[in-house]
Amino acid sequence: MTSGGGPARDGPGDDAPEPAIAAVPFRRIVLYFLHLGTTGFGGPIATVGYMQRDLVEKRRWIGRKDFLDGVALGQTMPGPLAAQVAMWVGYLNRGPWGALAVAAAFSGPAFIIVVAFLVQNGTLVPINSSAFVSIFAGTVGPFRSEVLIFVVVTLAAAALMRWSILGRRLYALGGNAQAARLSGLPVNRDIITAYLLSGLLAGLAGLMLAAQLREGNSLLGSELALNSIAAAVVGGASLFGGGSTDSYRLAHTIANRQQDN
Repeated sequence: MTSGGGPARDGPGDDAPEPAIAAVPFRRIVLYFLHLGTTGFGGPIATVGYMQRDLVEKRRWIGRKDFLDGVALGQTMPGPLAAQVAMWVGYLNRGPWGALAVAAAFSGPAFIIVVAFLVQNGTLVPINSSAFVSIFAGTVGPFRSEVLIFVVVTLAAAALMRWSILGRRLYALGGNAQAARLSGLPVNRDIITAYLLSGLLAGLAGLMLAAQLREGNSLLGSELALNSIAAAVVGGASLFGGGSTDSYRLAHTIANRQQDN
């Protein structure tokens, strides 16, 4: 196990020798769990699988036996399994204080989001800025601002995916992530970039919706997720990745929107 104040678990009495465990500063472990708690997707079993893949198999920050002991201990205790295993890793490194630090890093992002929703849920925030409304829900000549924003974003996305290096990498990533990784492409960086672009576009859509309604609420647009996915799929986006038909998807999206109206 790594250096620290926690108890050592691996020893010469194990049935089979394990690969050497890398010595790593405790702050890197805390930062790892902060990142996992912020970006991790899936239930407790999936999250524990991420931990085993990253900490045991790839980085070798913890021995396999130590990790499985933590999983077994977490299954016998109340509370979410993933959090229990995370605290176990912290305990092995720095004892009780290590468990507390890792628990705060791993559970902190979710706690902040829950508190934000509890504070804001159901509360309407009126928008009185005429400049904001005119930008995102006004008119420019005979055209609505939303239509112009939509056209600009669509053309920019089409150019990005068709003619840029990043677009080609995203196609490769969507087609086969493992093959893209073996080809030397920066898969992790491209995944983060794709999520970042998706978040920016979702935020832009939220601004336009709030400007139209002249009020803000954390629940606005929550019922539009399936409509957005259906519009992309009907418009030609492949659920299996690796392909796109921009003009066809644009036409179907406009037609679907007109039908909704």
